Amino acid sequence: MDETVAIIICPKCGRTIILPRIYAPSIGEERRVAINHGDHAVIVGFDRFGVARSVSSIMLRTNNDKEGHEDLICPRCRGGLPMTNWGDVDRYAIDHGDHIVIVYRIGKEVDIEVIDKILPIRTPPRTSRLRKVIMNIGKEALASIILWMIKNPNREVKVPGNLHTDIKFFIEKLLNVRNPNIITGIPEIHENSKAIAFFIKKINYVENLSTLEAIQILKESIELIESIKESLIKIKRLYGREEACEYLNLLKESDQSLCYVIKEIITMKCDDERLRF
Repeated sequence: MDETVAIIICPKCGRTIILPRIYAPSIGEERRVAINHGDHAVIVGFDRFGVARSVSSIMLRTNNDKEGHEDLICPRCRGGLPMTNWGDVDRYAIDHGDHIVIVYRIGKEVDIEVIDKILPIRTPPRTSRLRKVIMNIGKEALASIILWMIKNPNREVKVPGNLHTDIKFFIEKLLNVRNPNIITGIPEIHENSKAIAFFIKKINYVENLSTLEAIQILKESIELIESIKESLIKIKRLYGREEACEYLNLLKESDQSLCYVIKEIITMKCDDERLRF
């Protein structure tokens, strides 16, 4: 995969956007760029490592959309910015060539932000490592590997010989496991289909993103799992098994597949009928 490009999904229309990877100047900052996407603009924020951290969309208007109000002035090019009868709208964007201007309504005041515009890349990038893995072993096998490695980082991972390097890279970056125990063989599917469904759903979401974005999003899900696991262990230690089971029941009500993952990596019996899987 050419990591000089980033791949994102437009939150407005769902189309894939390929764009040059941008880097913020320092940690904690975000460099935002804008793409004209027809009747809306897409705003992407990159961190200093070039990972797309935020993606949003905003209604795009033209300078002809005037409604009888005095114009504002773009602070960069001095071009006009049509005012609007706001109604339920609290912001809109105007394309000014090499930059996009966002006009915000803040109470009775109006604020203006100028963002550099970039053009999406039309040529499809090479297949990412994630897509290569999915095409070779399927999503169920990849989800199984993730679940097994969370539970036991020393477990043997069976994959086709041509995927050793890609799976090693993926596990090391995603799970912070150094030198995973990868052997040549037929990938295995975890017997807990309801637990791996959680990861399949996440893989579906990121499969068309670039490797960096996909790993970052999947990593955040794994960090969530680790956080819930630690909370559950702490609750059980401080307040007992019944309170820990009640915590699990609340989790089941909000995200059943995530609850299956937690039950898989923490063996804990609960008498609560609500937790009968």
